Amino acid sequence: MVSEPGQSRKTVSSWKEIAAHFGVTVRTTQIWEAERGLPVHRMPGVKGRVYAYIDELEGWAKGELSHAAESLTEPSAAAPARSPRKPWLLVSLAAFGVVAAAVAALSFVNRPHPVPSAYEISGRTLVVSNPAGEVIWRHEFAKQIVPMWETGGAWTPFVETRPWIGDIDGDGTREVLFTYSSDPKGLIDSEVYCFDSGGNVRWRYRPGRPVETRKEQFPMPFLVRMVIAMDRPAGKPPILLVVAAHSVFYPSQIVALSPQGKVLREYWHSGHIAFVSAADLDRDSKPELYLLACHNATRTASLIALDPEDFGGASRESNPDYQLLNLGPPRELGRVILPASELNRQLGDPLQPSGLSPQSGRIFVGAEHTLNRPDLDYKPGVFHQFGPRLEPLGVEYAWNFKGIYDQLVRTGRIKPYDLDADLEKMKQAVAVTPWRGGNPAR
Repeated sequence: MVSEPGQSRKTVSSWKEIAAHFGVTVRTTQIWEAERGLPVHRMPGVKGRVYAYIDELEGWAKGELSHAAESLTEPSAAAPARSPRKPWLLVSLAAFGVVAAAVAALSFVNRPHPVPSAYEISGRTLVVSNPAGEVIWRHEFAKQIVPMWETGGAWTPFVETRPWIGDIDGDGTREVLFTYSSDPKGLIDSEVYCFDSGGNVRWRYRPGRPVETRKEQFPMPFLVRMVIAMDRPAGKPPILLVVAAHSVFYPSQIVALSPQGKVLREYWHSGHIAFVSAADLDRDSKPELYLLACHNATRTASLIALDPEDFGGASRESNPDYQLLNLGPPRELGRVILPASELNRQLGDPLQPSGLSPQSGRIFVGAEHTLNRPDLDYKPGVFHQFGPRLEPLGVEYAWNFKGIYDQLVRTGRIKPYDLDADLEKMKQAVAVTPWRGGNPAR
C-alpha cells in the first residue's frame, strides 16, 4: 500500500513492536512473514534491522481476513449455481464460527500480559506504565491519594509504604502493591491494594483489629507503616509483610500475608515498630526478621528477632498495664529491652529508635533522646551492638552526645553524672525472651 503524497508513513522498527501491533508473540509474526507474506522490510546488511510500515501491516491484515471469509463462504465449482444448499451453508457458517472462535482464542493466549514498571499519582488516580513509558492502566480511588511515603502527615514519612511492583505468586506476571491513604494528617486507617498486571484489584487488606490491656481499649483505625516483600529461596514467592500501628496509641503489629491477601500469622508489640530488617546472623541458612520498636512501658526501645515463617502472639510485658490481652504468648526467636540512660531518667524523655543495621554477623542499633528540641538536626544518641544470639557486644555515645550533655548541665536542666559509668550500665540489656528459648543472652 502506498501512502498519499506528502504524508509521512508510520513505522514499527523491531520484531517486538510488530508483534505488539497485532497483540501476538514475536514467533507468530515471524511465521506469518515466512508462510503468509507479512510485509516486513530489512535494512541493508547481513543482519539488517527489520521494520514495517503500519499501513502495509493493516492492509495485509485486511487481506487475510477477506481471504479467510471467501474461502469459507464460496461454494464449490461442482455445486449448481442456482441451487444453494442450505445444509452446506449452515455447515459453512458453523465452520466460520469455529475458526473465528479459535482465532480469537489463540490471539488471547498469545497476547502478552501487560508489564507494570512504573507509577505516578494524579489526584485520586493511580497511573501505571510499562517499561516503554506507555500507560497500561489507571485506577481511580474514591478520594484524593495522600502518598504517605512522601508526606507522612503528622508522622515521619512512611518510606516503606512506597508502591512495590513484582511477582508475588510466582506466576511470571507482575503485581502492584499499593498503600492507599486519603487523610493528609495520617490519622485515619489506610489500606493495601494488590492489583494484577492488567489493573484489576486482586485483594485488599486493612490492618489491625480492636485490642486491649487490662486498663485500656484500642479501637480501629490502624495505619500501614511498612509493606515489605521479603525474598525467599529461588522458586518460592516472597513473604508479604505489613507493619501497622494504632493511629493514636502504642499497639503495633506485623502481619504475614499470603499471595492471595490472607493473614497467615501476626505478632503484636506494645510500642510502634519503627524498623524491620532481614538477615541470617545465626548462620542457619534461614534469615531472621529483626524489629526495632519503641517500648512504651520503659520509654526506651525493644529489639525483637522473629522467624519469618513462624511468629505470633503479643510481646511479654513486665508491667501488666501494657500487656496486650487475648493474643496468645509471643512466638519470638529472642527479644531484649535497651536500658535507659541517666539522661532519660533526669529529663523524663523517651529513648526513640533511630536505626537498625544487620551486618558482618552483628546487628547495630541506634536510639536517640528526643529532648523536644526542634532546633537540633541531630539528637544525642546511643549506639548498641548485638551478636547473633542478641547478646550485647558493646555500646557507645553518638558524636554529639558529650556536647549536648555539657550544654544541659550549664543551663541547669540536668545534674552532672559520670558518663563512662552510665555507659557501662547501658551494656546490660534485659533479655525478655532468651534466644530460641535458651539461656538469657548477656
